[in-house]
Amino acid sequence: RTAPRKMAAWAANAEPPPMTAEEQHLAALLRETTAADANRIGAAEAQLASASDQPGFAAALLGCVSRAAPGADGQADPNALLVAVPAAAALHNYARARWPHKLVPGEREPIRAAVLQSLLVAPPSGAVVRLLAETFRIVVTEDVTRAKRWPDLLPALCSAMQESNLMVGKELSRVRTANALVAVHTLLKPYKYFQNPGEAKEAAPPELEAIVKALLEPLLGMLGVLAGGALRDAAADAAGTDASKMHETHGASSSPEKSLRKRQENDALLLVLLKCFH
Repeated sequence: RTAPRKMAAWAANAEPPPMTAEEQHLAALLRETTAADANRIGAAEAQLASASDQPGFAAALLGCVSRAAPGADGQADPNALLVAVPAAAALHNYARARWPHKLVPGEREPIRAAVLQSLLVAPPSGAVVRLLAETFRIVVTEDVTRAKRWPDLLPALCSAMQESNLMVGKELSRVRTANALVAVHTLLKPYKYFQNPGEAKEAAPPELEAIVKALLEPLLGMLGVLAGGALRDAAADAAGTDASKMHETHGASSSPEKSLRKRQENDALLLVLLKCFH
């Protein structure tokens, strides 16, 4: 019962905490890895490799990634993105090499929770969210599918979806609905074998049934809304009308640029949601 309250309180936090000294040091090294000088890149990578053995390394990387989360206006700091991309790449390499048996003792639970949180608020498209999703997949495969030792994940993800920006309003939540759907799809990937009853030789595991009941069934309504929007836009295109006029007839007057952006966002959400149901 505590996990949803924690996630909701965190989601309402408009800004991440100030960078620690370790995060500032790592950010400087990560910027060096994008330099044009091979010697500078090599020196920075050597220092990062050494730092990866120290407690708090993954948490500091996640702190660097969190700075790229869009603010209330939906925009991300371009300078923060320059650090977030190599930080997310370093985190992915760290998880691939160390999860779960080579981690610093005591860091497994807080790191995986922070990976999910960072994924949920990351810029909804681009390298950062893709790298975080891959890192989340590594953790899910081990801690959910194999070890079955992440009991708080499902309630936390349910709460995140309920508290996401398209559910409660863009100004009220930093959690991106699109990212929450990416997390759901990533969570389902290890169970792909069981999603085709004609091929599966055994019954679906109870954790997959729990995921379907807690996450997919409530999303059926969203699927209908997104599909309806896509069909209206397709009808407008077929009739040769301006899609923005079609939106105006449904009480959402907007400029052509905003209308196009909304269509693209709708299509992107629908695509991820269809992947979840596939």
